Amino acid sequence: MTRWVLEPHHERLLTAAAMTWDEYMRAQRLVQREGLVVTMPSGAKRPHPALRIVQEARIAFARLIRELDLDLDAPATEKRPPNLRSVVGGR
Repeated sequence: MTRWVLEPHHERLLTAAAMTWDEYMRAQRLVQREGLVVTMPSGAKRPHPALRIVQEARIAFARLIRELDLDLDAPATEKRPPNLRSVVGGR
């Protein structure tokens, strides 16, 4: 098991990631319960508004986790985002 020493800014990032994950899960459950499409009073069908929350929370969570910079090994694929400064320039 790997252990990391988290500085205060890491703890804030981790807290924000956890809160974002909770938001993602709440929105995801709402969409699962109510369906992907909602019917407006006019009868028009629209994507469920919570789908936007799901998408934005998923992206925010991934970015926050990436900012923690806890990766040990690079993924096998070459479609990895650019390295963080801490990886390139040392700490």
